Amino acid sequence: MLDEASPSVLLLDEDIAGDEVATFLAECRAVAPDVRIVVLAADVSPLTVGVLVGAGASEVVPKSASVADVGTAIRSTGSAPGAALRASAGGWSRPAADRPGSGDPAIDLMIATLSTREREVLRLMAGGSSNPAIAAELGLSVNTVRKHVEHVLVKLGVHSKLEAAAFAARHGLVPAAGGTARPF
Repeated sequence: MLDEASPSVLLLDEDIAGDEVATFLAECRAVAPDVRIVVLAADVSPLTVGVLVGAGASEVVPKSASVADVGTAIRSTGSAPGAALRASAGGWSRPAADRPGSGDPAIDLMIATLSTREREVLRLMAGGSSNPAIAAELGLSVNTVRKHVEHVLVKLGVHSKLEAAAFAARHGLVPAAGGTARPF
């Protein structure tokens, strides 16, 4: 049916595909290799996103995303034939071909799963800003900043703000003294 309909974008809820979502994605790719597949996922951990992208998802969008964000993902995925695969979690990352890589796919995937807001929080956190200072800078509540910090820690697989700052520095996400950061 997928090959007959010839859609440019397929929106897939991972719950509908069940435990075999990776198999289903691979089958979709085999039948319709040019279709862009946007997956709505409850779990947007780096491991899950990696499995989904590896199986053929063009974009992974958290189920908690707004309708507008899902629409943006569908439009941007559908209007970019041939674009590199993108993985995101709350924010929409640039195609991998446009984003400098670390050379380590696992690290690149961790970085790709950070939303735009989480990236801003990481940069400020790595610069030594406290949660209240980050909240003031970004116009957010301290509780919202705490949630973003928590998400950054989980997505980067670290246990503290200090470890997150070290990760950012080690992978060039924040400028070294007198240097520049790579875009991410």
